[in-house]
Amino acid sequence: MITFQDLFRAAEARVLASPRLKGYAEVLLADWPEAEAHWQWVLTASEDDLVAWAQEADVRSEDEEERGRG
Repeated sequence: MITFQDLFRAAEARVLASPRLKGYAEVLLADWPEAEAHWQWVLTASEDDLVAWAQEADVRSEDEEERGRG
């Protein structure tokens, strides 16, 4: 049986092994809601999809931080 931690470790290994994904590790490996489904997606999605999603998620996060300061 694959555990939640097994999924995270596998997703982490994929992200850290990829030069393209490694720069987005903080976003891709964050503690997201629906984490189990997220880790499965990180394991199976194309690098292009992961990078596009991480860039969008990072921009949304920055926008939310700025609204909180203003």
